[in-house]
Amino acid sequence: MTPEQFLQIERTARPDLDEDGEQTAQLFDNTVSKWGNEWEKYGSFRLTTGKHGLALHFQLPAGKRQVAIFSLRAEHEHGNFNLKGPDADRERRKLTDRQMELLDEMYENWRALPDNEGQGTKAITLDFSNTEADHLDKYLDVAVATAEQWLNGQDS
Repeated sequence: MTPEQFLQIERTARPDLDEDGEQTAQLFDNTVSKWGNEWEKYGSFRLTTGKHGLALHFQLPAGKRQVAIFSLRAEHEHGNFNLKGPDADRERRKLTDRQMELLDEMYENWRALPDNEGQGTKAITLDFSNTEADHLDKYLDVAVATAEQWLNGQDS
């Protein structure tokens, strides 16, 4: 699954939106493309679908498998486009102590950035309808820094 394939599927399922919804959807589309192009250097992608909509999960390798680190979600049932992460269920994953530390640091760094809503003590939700495009670059910077540290730790 590539980000562009995800967008093709998502746009097909996307409901009719008002003008504000169209602007939010455009920000979402741009983010999926930009973040996807950047993330290809580090990890892979996985699509999930559910009753609320679709999600593109950004993954990193953990041993012989891929682990979802965060996701960009189109929740059509509620008309929302958002970023969620890092993975709130990370304690259930078989991750190293260092990988857990990196995800905890990612959460703290994302939580300190503008526009997000905390989701418990493990993950944030960033609603694209309340987000400025330039703020998204800061979230991407944190994600990329986490990916680089994650992958560098694979060698040790």
